[in-house]
Amino acid sequence: MLHFIKRDFLLTWSSWALITLLLIPVGYITYIPPTFILLLIFSSVLFGSFFYDQKATIHRTNISLPLRRTAIVMSRYVFFLLFTVIVVLLQWGVISMMDAWIPTPNYYVYGFKDFITVTCLFLLLIAVFAPMYYLIRNPHITFSVYLIILFLLQFILLSLLTDVLGMTNYVSFNEIDQGFVLLVEKYIPFQPYLILVILSIGLYIVSLKISEKIFSKQSH
Repeated sequence: MLHFIKRDFLLTWSSWALITLLLIPVGYITYIPPTFILLLIFSSVLFGSFFYDQKATIHRTNISLPLRRTAIVMSRYVFFLLFTVIVVLLQWGVISMMDAWIPTPNYYVYGFKDFITVTCLFLLLIAVFAPMYYLIRNPHITFSVYLIILFLLQFILLSLLTDVLGMTNYVSFNEIDQGFVLLVEKYIPFQPYLILVILSIGLYIVSLKISEKIFSKQSH
């Protein structure tokens, strides 16, 4: 399983390491919300990982190896988990340094609560969409469905965020990110971050089991 995780990291970072390091400071300078940058990186890596599998017909090679199919799926989920944590930490570190060196007014810098919230948010996105990639098996179709659902979710989230931030007559995208923490605390009043972590991990594991079951039944 470790081999597959290393492979995913090598393939991902060879394509996205430089872009990631450029997008984060550019987003800071141009006042693009950090979550938007993360979503762009995450979406591209999610699509790219499954697209490479299809293009290289990698699953046919993987299932011929002396290991369980569940290990192949689990390695992908572990990779997504590690990648999410690393990129969120990287973004937090880069933005914190830039804020210290080049202070930018009204730009929201992550705190610990934001780190937990954003990480859990992206784990939930993976939990929802990863099984779709294993089920549909065509990354282009799945990515199209992903974009449509994401577009609809954006409207719902934007409405909730503007409401919790008190933006009744206007929308300030520079301030949107700080609404995620307020949203969590509003809808989970008791131990919000502990419950959010438990809920996210629980759904992530359920998603993993669903993907394992789908992948195990496919003939490839």
